[in-house]
Amino acid sequence: MLTHQELKTIQEGHRRNEDVMTLLREVKRLRDLAAESYGVLGFMVLADQPAEVRAEVRRVSNMLQQEPAVQAYLIARKKQKDMEFRRRAREQKDEPDTDA
Repeated sequence: MLTHQELKTIQEGHRRNEDVMTLLREVKRLRDLAAESYGVLGFMVLADQPAEVRAEVRRVSNMLQQEPAVQAYLIARKKQKDMEFRRRAREQKDEPDTDA
């Protein structure tokens, strides 16, 4: 699997080669698709689904989780949740105590 930096290096060396640039755009599109797919499958509630469906979704989700784009998605998602948590904590801390 090529890292984001490796793809950028390839891009820098081949900016004038339209075939390489087209291929890199396709790689980006597929990586975005993998991240979006994981965003749906990885957090889907499957409690009411048959065991076979749950196992298949888990299998595909585990495969997608190995993709660099999905790992970047998970890191960004965690950062966003952490920022939201800190913002809410600050807001609660700054609220005046109305119970007094």
